[in-house]
Amino acid sequence: MIFDLINLEKIRRATVYLLLLVAAFFLQNIILARIPIYGVKAMVLPLFPCVVGFFSGGVWGALFGLLTGIFTDMNLERDAVLMTVLFPVFGFLSGALPMFFISRRVFSFFVIGLVALALTAFCQLFPYLVFYDAAPAPLFITAGLQTALSLPFIFVFFYPIRAVSKLDLSK
Repeated sequence: MIFDLINLEKIRRATVYLLLLVAAFFLQNIILARIPIYGVKAMVLPLFPCVVGFFSGGVWGALFGLLTGIFTDMNLERDAVLMTVLFPVFGFLSGALPMFFISRRVFSFFVIGLVALALTAFCQLFPYLVFYDAAPAPLFITAGLQTALSLPFIFVFFYPIRAVSKLDLSK
């Protein structure tokens, strides 16, 4: 009777997404953290909630955006909640857009991923630009380089999550 209330397919899908989230954190923190190019490291974690939302809907994207954001903020060197706020918004919007406005193709996700990466980089540089009166040119160059370094990983995230979203996990 009580087991009728449990949706095993959603539990299995969440487990697979959690395993992929661990892999994304491994990629970000173990591999990409050791490969700076001109002192800039790629930031690929904004793509995870976007791709989950893109294929599984805005609620799943927001949920995994919240998880990704909390763990990203815990891992970063500064004391802030920027990623905890940004990533659920990215996940929800990337899940809502394919429902009404865009198709679920790789080019559409490329545009969503590009916007998410650029907004993340801009939000990271914003306090330095406004509160610390830093020179804008180096900040925008760093943000552009971080976005450019992260762009190839759009495809790394797109195809595995698309395959997981098509799996029949009801058995």
